[in-house]
Amino acid sequence: MNTEAVGWLRSRDYGTVCPVCGYDLGVPAWDGPISSGRACPSCGITFGRDDTFGRGDSGASIICYLQWRAGWIDRHMPWHDMGAPAPAGWDPVVQLRHVRENFGASYSAWLASLPPPQTPEHMPYWRSRAAQRLAELGRPPVAIEALWDGDTTGWFVSLYAIIAHPSVQHPRYTEAGLINLRGPGGDIRIFNGDVPPWPEARMASEIGQSLAWEHTVPFYFHSQSEPDDQAPRWWDETE
Repeated sequence: MNTEAVGWLRSRDYGTVCPVCGYDLGVPAWDGPISSGRACPSCGITFGRDDTFGRGDSGASIICYLQWRAGWIDRHMPWHDMGAPAPAGWDPVVQLRHVRENFGASYSAWLASLPPPQTPEHMPYWRSRAAQRLAELGRPPVAIEALWDGDTTGWFVSLYAIIAHPSVQHPRYTEAGLINLRGPGGDIRIFNGDVPPWPEARMASEIGQSLAWEHTVPFYFHSQSEPDDQAPRWWDETE
């Protein structure tokens, strides 16, 4: 967590700056208990609607602003207002410095620093990342395993190397994370009928099988066709 950004939010000294993205709104988002009722054209939050439970100045509103900011950044900081173009030279990375977030020199530089999307056409990149992580472990794997997991954003697949070493998970084996793969679109894909098949599961299978073949060890993915975070582990099947 960026403690400087959190401290700035707690100060409640926002001036006319959007507490989410740093855009200059021209008026305060909140004036005491009274909200401006305006939507930020940059990140899209509407004050007095999206942060009403926090009345603009409580711990609840700080959590709201941080979560909204994280979601906006995850979407690559798009300009929200479709009815009006972004100002000339608008740079969301520069703008975020107003809320004590530092993502580098410029938006274009930040975009260039990002890894490619976790999509099948970029599989060589993610396979290389997993292989690099496996090499850094300094121990040969006894198996490569893919597991479903989930968070508030949705389902994803984690690829692990299983090492012959005791751990809290198992008396003889340790799991070492290689990469996490999350398909674009989140869980809304389920309701839209876009999955199955799950592209992240396909990628995990192909990358995992490749690494397992390279190291002459088994690859295990119990539930490739649908998410299941209660599936048995590789070491359960070897007991």
